[in-house]
Amino acid sequence: MICTKLAQNIDNCSAAPQRGWEEEAYIFDIEGMTLTKSGNIITNMTAVGSNKVYKVKINGLQPYTGTMIEGAQQLAAMLFNGTASLIVLGNGPTQATIINGLANGRYGIILKQIGVTDNSRFMVIGSEVGAKLATATFESYSEARGWTVTMTEELAINAATFLYKTDVTTTQSLIDSLLPA
Repeated sequence: MICTKLAQNIDNCSAAPQRGWEEEAYIFDIEGMTLTKSGNIITNMTAVGSNKVYKVKINGLQPYTGTMIEGAQQLAAMLFNGTASLIVLGNGPTQATIINGLANGRYGIILKQIGVTDNSRFMVIGSEVGAKLATATFESYSEARGWTVTMTEELAINAATFLYKTDVTTTQSLIDSLLPA
């Protein structure tokens, strides 16, 4: 069955999405959300208490550059590491508090694939074991104009996980309902 799916996928070049991510993405504390999953698809997401999903945005031609998934062979199985790159604009006490929070928690990051209108539109890094702060760099002459942050989820079972509830519009409504008012 996997070989058949692979052959169909290789023959279907027209179904390949455009490269990259939209400028707008979302981040949430994985302990603050209850995720309902079916395989590698999150079919529902509900807040625990007053927790929220927060919008992040990177302007430019190639937002979230460095975001990727890679396989990591372990003793018994292949597991996957997901990396998402973000920018925390500015450098001050507020930004330091954000960096400290990212360093001490586990997060999910929802990215929107450009040109995708099916169940793979919203990819989630960190939904299994949580993405943790791997690096945070501030360089005052950088074009980023803030902290460049790399969040990494290590040793996830699924190669990729997606958020999808019924259709893309319903999924976006779900995310929007979890944003702060």
